[in-house]
Amino acid sequence: ALLSSMRTLMCSMLILTFVIFFFGVVFVQGVTEYRQDRFGQGTSDLIHPGILEFFGNLPVTFFALFLVASDGVSWYSPWKALWEVDELYGVLYVVYIAMVLFGVMNVVTSVFVESAIMSAQHYKDLIIQEKMHEKEIAMSHMKQVFRQIDFDGSGEITATEMEEF
Repeated sequence: ALLSSMRTLMCSMLILTFVIFFFGVVFVQGVTEYRQDRFGQGTSDLIHPGILEFFGNLPVTFFALFLVASDGVSWYSPWKALWEVDELYGVLYVVYIAMVLFGVMNVVTSVFVESAIMSAQHYKDLIIQEKMHEKEIAMSHMKQVFRQIDFDGSGEITATEMEEF
């Protein structure tokens, strides 16, 4: 059961990683273009501090998006920074949050629950088979005892045979 759950966890983490990576690339590209435009205009010192804090480069953006998805940071601060870059990025950020929270996380949860139920059913079936095997062994032992008691081999145990045993 644990091995099956670990495989499911790895697949789920891979899906989440792809979603975070995709949106991270989009946001870093937008922020990079915004910074280049600001630098060309000579206003690079007026950039919102959250832009570099949350979207300065791809690893920082990846971590920030992970923090947002796992409630490690408020959604508002990164949104405000992206909204300053362009309203489209603010909207894409809201789409990312909705997709991760309502899409990916619900799928991950349902996959785990289904996997756990299937594992439990599998082990329940194994336990039933084991109990049936134990019952067969007990029945076999009881038959051997009754055959030993039935001295004349008639298939019936008489009171005399019981007393002699």
